[in-house]
Amino acid sequence: MTELASRQLAMGDTDKAANTIKKISEYAERIHMGVADDSKKLKKAEILLRETDHRLNDIMHASSGDDRGMVQATLKRLQTVHTELLAVIFRH
Repeated sequence: MTELASRQLAMGDTDKAANTIKKISEYAERIHMGVADDSKKLKKAEILLRETDHRLNDIMHASSGDDRGMVQATLKRLQTVHTELLAVIFRH
């Protein structure tokens, strides 16, 4: 989804990119809620969140000032979920 958002921003379709980035945030929350007790799923989710974080950082640096706030908010939420997921992983 981050690649799609990146392409949408590159094409100047900021409305579609905003919707895609919003979906990324929603999916991150679903991941957070859905993998709490399965260690195999936890590791896969952690990898997915880490890769998504890197891609969103790339998008943020390439985006204009208007789009940057939306990406930053999603990135912050994603990083919070990632941090909480890591805490769960290290508790196991």
